[in-house]
Amino acid sequence: MANERSQFIKRILDAEGQYPVESWKIDDIHVWPLIRIQLFFSWFNAQKHSSQPATMAKTAKSGYLRFIWQGILSYIRLKQLSVPVTKFLFSGAYTHRIKIRDFLYNRYFDPLIDKIGEGVLLEYQRLDDRNTKYSHRKSVVELEDYLPWFQLKYAVKNALFKEKPVVHLPEYGNFLEQFNDVINNNVQSAGLCRLVLQIKMHAEIYEYFIKRTKAKYVFGLCFYNVPMYGMNLAARRLGAVSVDMQHGTQGKSHIAYTNWSRLPARGYELLPRWFWVWDESSYNLIKEWSGQLQHKVYQGGNPGLILKELEYPYQLFHGKPIILYTLQPLGQAIEPYIIETIRLTFNEYDWWLRFHPRHAETEKEEIRKLLENNGLIHEVNMRESNELPLPVILNNTAVHLSRFSGSVIEGVQMGVPTIVIDQTGAETFWELVEADAVKTCINANPEELNGLIRKITGTKANKSGAAGASFSLRESLENFIQLTDAVQ
Repeated sequence: MANERSQFIKRILDAEGQYPVESWKIDDIHVWPLIRIQLFFSWFNAQKHSSQPATMAKTAKSGYLRFIWQGILSYIRLKQLSVPVTKFLFSGAYTHRIKIRDFLYNRYFDPLIDKIGEGVLLEYQRLDDRNTKYSHRKSVVELEDYLPWFQLKYAVKNALFKEKPVVHLPEYGNFLEQFNDVINNNVQSAGLCRLVLQIKMHAEIYEYFIKRTKAKYVFGLCFYNVPMYGMNLAARRLGAVSVDMQHGTQGKSHIAYTNWSRLPARGYELLPRWFWVWDESSYNLIKEWSGQLQHKVYQGGNPGLILKELEYPYQLFHGKPIILYTLQPLGQAIEPYIIETIRLTFNEYDWWLRFHPRHAETEKEEIRKLLENNGLIHEVNMRESNELPLPVILNNTAVHLSRFSGSVIEGVQMGVPTIVIDQTGAETFWELVEADAVKTCINANPEELNGLIRKITGTKANKSGAAGASFSLRESLENFIQLTDAVQ
């Protein structure tokens, strides 16, 4: 699949060079980011034979009267809501949280809130369980409670004024013909208009909270979904600084971050003003195309790495050396040669398998069944490996395996010997491979992988080019503020 992924990304980037994509607009919004990313996910999900994970907040699906009533209740809740004035606004989903003892902790933003002692976190997607304990609970605003009011406002506005969107998509029909094999409704003109309407509605709710908190800096995660597009648009309109916090791999195989070659004079409204990245490799990738004023990159480090200092029971990590395999929900559940490698090594190593946040329960069960059928279910840890914070586990890991997960960067930053076992990973982390910070083993050979594991056990990864785990998060944020003030 690695080669097919690279080829499809090349198709999109080639088309970006052939068509006037920087001029494509619906109303006042340049829509090439929507088209480019929607096309990729349409292809990507076809490879998985699944639909794209939902990223939009839920909309009302019941009767009209219920829709109106929900909107009114939402308005009342909004007026009763107390939010502090703050310089920093953060936004993400519950899926960005990890469990730390009894609390769910946003591993990217809660460390920043801890350090600066202020901030409001807007969550656009939440757990159904309202009794869940969140860290900084008083600073969390669940947008789904207030979204119905903004949906009602937009519905009334559309009913009264029936304004048709102004669509400017020259040569778009010819462009679509090149992608007949992957086109979905969202990249058709009508679908784009619907997405833009959703984005504008989300922009209005973010504008409301930016104004109410007087926030100057607005941090988001995964900018390529409807709520985050809305956040970036709102920040642009109000002059706030929008920031996308790195949450994983941002290599050349990630369509959202690589080679935006045709930019409008003032940049794209739906892209963040700043990209906060973890390491030099990620910095260089974005620096290649973001050298103009509207989109910038800052190497600020990974806030979540401060979690490595958390203490857990001594006996968890002082048995056999730990091999951590960070899985991804792509391709086979576990490759046969990995099963064989576990069989060859479990007497001398403890295997910890960590699921990806997007792993479905059915996929997790498939992995458990596979291990059980091979008589290895009791030789693999899938409990603590998925309950403990990743930095805590990495801090006690002898060897780390991954395909192309962003955990590769985190492993290197913490000095953990790391092996990439996928061609896409080798291409994505080529700078780390060249610096000998990451080893590769992509031949699907259990004997070869077994030998490499034994060879690097007890060594330390070369952290050249990577911001280490030990850095001052407060200092990094202060430097960022000075930098943004200087370029405004």
